[in-house]
Amino acid sequence: MILLLMLGWAASARGQTIMLQPGPEGADVAPYQFLPETFRGLNESLWAFTDPDDAHGFRTFLRFDLPADLLAPDERIASALLVLLFDREIGFGMSADDGPGLLECRPALAAWSEMAVTWGSQPAFGDPVDTIDGITEFGDVACDVTELVADWAAGVVPNHGFAVTNPTGRLIGFPSFESVIDGAPDPKRPRLLIKVVPAPEPGVAAGIAAAGVTLTLLASRRRQGRGARPL
Repeated sequence: MILLLMLGWAASARGQTIMLQPGPEGADVAPYQFLPETFRGLNESLWAFTDPDDAHGFRTFLRFDLPADLLAPDERIASALLVLLFDREIGFGMSADDGPGLLECRPALAAWSEMAVTWGSQPAFGDPVDTIDGITEFGDVACDVTELVADWAAGVVPNHGFAVTNPTGRLIGFPSFESVIDGAPDPKRPRLLIKVVPAPEPGVAAGIAAAGVTLTLLASRRRQGRGARPL
């Protein structure tokens, strides 16, 4: 009975994945340390890099506006991934380091506009909610931002978007919302994937929790029983 209950919940938890992927109307910018008062909101590339000489660093800020109807009253967010395509690493007269890079996905802590952000006016940001290390090859990188996006959707904290930083000397670049390929929006520009599933009814949630406790106790008793057998 317990197993059937748990299998039934697993089946009902299959939901839908919503992709948010703005075009040029979206807000993203990578302020440049070397030109601290320059606006770069319309650039087709975003960058994350820490210059060991403290001169040419970059940080990236992105914001995804959540739809007002993202969640029905009986739904919840099961997962959320910020996906960026690492596909460029040389620019601004700099050569990329050979060592692995690391991306840190953080919450931006204040309101900002892509046409107003510079290195000197960038918003504050919080501790990383996820980090991706060992980056050495081009390809998609994804940060788990589930808890942060759930808090935005619930109105627990305001949605000021993400700050993406890289404490290493490897120059990591990816397309911006403004990126265009053959006259059309770049399909690999940043995207936020949100999986929405039905929220368990209070009675069902309690039943699942009780089932888990019961199975744990049964497993413990079986282990104790086996240990008591004579050799």
